[in-house]
Amino acid sequence: METKFSAFTQTGGAVTLKQVLDQVGYQPWLWRILTFEATSLASSGLDVIDLECRAERAENGVEVNSIDLRELAGKIEQTINIHLVAYAASGKSVFVVQAFDSTEWEVSAEDSDAVAVGAFFRVREGVKNWSLRPNSPDDLDPSEGFDPPSSVSA
Repeated sequence: METKFSAFTQTGGAVTLKQVLDQVGYQPWLWRILTFEATSLASSGLDVIDLECRAERAENGVEVNSIDLRELAGKIEQTINIHLVAYAASGKSVFVVQAFDSTEWEVSAEDSDAVAVGAFFRVREGVKNWSLRPNSPDDLDPSEGFDPPSSVSA
């Protein structure tokens, strides 16, 4: 199962990795950071270039537990591109979080893993409360209006 959603709220704020992981909650998973491109909060001390390089060089990604991943997420200001994969104790991939070009998030879960499915539905429910900006006019609720940017011709 998977869901995609905008990386921006209707007021222009960005949906952060921390917000997404807060919905996932603390899970007994080992995460692997396969792709990482982000900007850090100025006061965080996070060396994003180092992490980007480590993720790029590591054949199986940079391993991190749920606690450390959420700590990392709290230091990120903007997620540009990210690919995180969570593994259960069995070694099976059960949950994936991706961000694309600072515009869209995608979350997927292994249907046969109850913990992953629960996390997936928490994210999906959380998204409903974020007042997200539609990615395209097709994403709109038909009861809402859509005013395309002035640079878009009708």
